[in-house]
Amino acid sequence: LRTDIDQNTFDIATLDAEVDADSIALYNKLLNDSTDIWNKVYADSTYLDDRIQTNIDDIAALGTISSQDATITTPAEGDVLVYDASGTQFINESAIGFEAYDNVGGLINVGTKINYNTEVFDDGSGFSPASNDFTAPRDGLYHFEAQIEIEYTGTQSNYISIFVNSTEVARFTQAGSATDVITLQVSKTLKLSQSDVVSVQYGGNSIITGNGISAGRIFSYFSGHLVR
Repeated sequence: LRTDIDQNTFDIATLDAEVDADSIALYNKLLNDSTDIWNKVYADSTYLDDRIQTNIDDIAALGTISSQDATITTPAEGDVLVYDASGTQFINESAIGFEAYDNVGGLINVGTKINYNTEVFDDGSGFSPASNDFTAPRDGLYHFEAQIEIEYTGTQSNYISIFVNSTEVARFTQAGSATDVITLQVSKTLKLSQSDVVSVQYGGNSIITGNGISAGRIFSYFSGHLVR
């Protein structure tokens, strides 16, 4: 029995030593892990601080926001937000675009503007059906398309042209024979300044009055819009 007690005492002492060793190892591991976690949190927070400061510097570079920088007008339907470099601010601007067509048709002289006398829409009020001109409301990049359907009463090559301030900038030519019905169509993207005038003319090899234009929106139209 004494031997058994001595043996149990030995086992308990050994167990205590093992427990102590495991506790120390666990403590050291927790200490190392917590140190690693702290270092990571510190590194992440330092990175976040740097990013926040960078964003603050970027915002500061834009300048101080004041009442002059804000758009105080209420935008209308179809308005677009545009950056005004001269005023270093964003402003609302109305959309610009139109469509008009010839609802009369008939004969036309070579070298004259086509009578697109009926508007379908005119956002920005740039087109005049009275003069058949589009006047650019502001600087920008514009795109235009124009078409006429004609019936020949002679034999010649005729064309449709886009003009800017009386200067021809685009032309489409097609030949025809007597009684032929053909479509002339032309398009062009243009960089315009405010008040530039765009029109469409009919032309040919000689001044004649024998070519009849088909009336109607699907046959003879002129349209355009501001791209940017």
